Amino acid sequence: MSEKLQPGMTLPDFELADDEGAVHRLSELQGDDQHDTNKLKISTGAYWTYLCDEDLEVQSMLEIDEYTDPHHSATVPHTLVLAPGLLIDKAYVGYWFFGRPSAYQLWDDLQDLFRRIRDDFDPTLAEVRARWEAAAQLAA
Repeated sequence: MSEKLQPGMTLPDFELADDEGAVHRLSELQGDDQHDTNKLKISTGAYWTYLCDEDLEVQSMLEIDEYTDPHHSATVPHTLVLAPGLLIDKAYVGYWFFGRPSAYQLWDDLQDLFRRIRDDFDPTLAEVRARWEAAAQLAA
């Protein structure tokens, strides 16, 4: 695994073009303001934004080039679970099924992360309900 992709490190806020040429910052795709958009995207079966790195900026900066292939500018595949602020919570590295996480592993990772970062993760807790009720009264 790249020394620059360790859990606890912050991923640089890369600015990359998507498959249609529009430029996005990683932090824009991660933010809470995308929640409704992402929920709608999932419910309609749309695909996630695909980011391109034609200049190999990410590969170069993170030193994740595939050095065993002298004929191509390949990248060693990495899958990152990111906490708010692009903080790397977990990193997977590898090819094919033996190196990449399954959807089930990612669900477990996200559940663990949300349990730690969301104060409303368990809506059955009295303090969570009290905060919700207080907010509802303010909105009324």
